[in-house]
Amino acid sequence: MLLRKIFYIVLFIFFVTSILGYGFYKALPIILGPKLDLSTPQNGDTVEGTNAPIRGTVYRAQKLFINGVATSFSSTGFFESRLAVYPGNNIVEIVVTDKFNRSQKYILNIGTK
Repeated sequence: MLLRKIFYIVLFIFFVTSILGYGFYKALPIILGPKLDLSTPQNGDTVEGTNAPIRGTVYRAQKLFINGVATSFSSTGFFESRLAVYPGNNIVEIVVTDKFNRSQKYILNIGTK
């Protein structure tokens, strides 16, 4: 009789823990917000010419803006764009927004040769 009660208590705890764990897993995108992994250029890089390629991947994103211009990305989050640069230092602002309208802003400083 006591063994049966212990079994039911353990089973109940396992069931509740599973439900809470699954709920946390599904809520993780809401908790984390948007993210950007920039592959090129890195902050402080120097580029040649009058335009610079900007490549990277966004996660949990709905919108992507590079210097205020909407930029499209693939279903996997990959994006690639070319940006006009001027002699000297160039400041690039990248804004990623998720479906809950939360934004992350990234500032890059790019130099030219």
